[in-house]
Amino acid sequence: MLSKKLLHFAVAMLFLPVLTFAQNTTGNISGSVKADNGQILVGATISVLHVPTGSVYNAQTRKSGLFDVSNLQPGGPYAITVSYVNYQSEKKEDIYVALGDVVRIDVVLSSKIDKLKD
Repeated sequence: MLSKKLLHFAVAMLFLPVLTFAQNTTGNISGSVKADNGQILVGATISVLHVPTGSVYNAQTRKSGLFDVSNLQPGGPYAITVSYVNYQSEKKEDIYVALGDVVRIDVVLSSKIDKLKD
């Protein structure tokens, strides 16, 4: 009886590592946002639209000017809009996210004020 319990325990311990591996079912988009003069734009708004479903994911840049949008459905296409006060919005389309992958998008925004001076 004890040997049977010991055998069950040993078999369970063999399968435990297999059960602890999580499956990744999403992808990510990350990147940076800067002004055309090289200044880091903290608090820029990033809006990611999954075109087929209409799902929208939002994020903001951190102190470093970096952003991350996680848990995106694999595939696409995605459309990304980046905006910041007094800067021209930038839109990037036809972005595809692979399963478990991180797509890097770096954006440079032009100042609206500079456009008004011209």
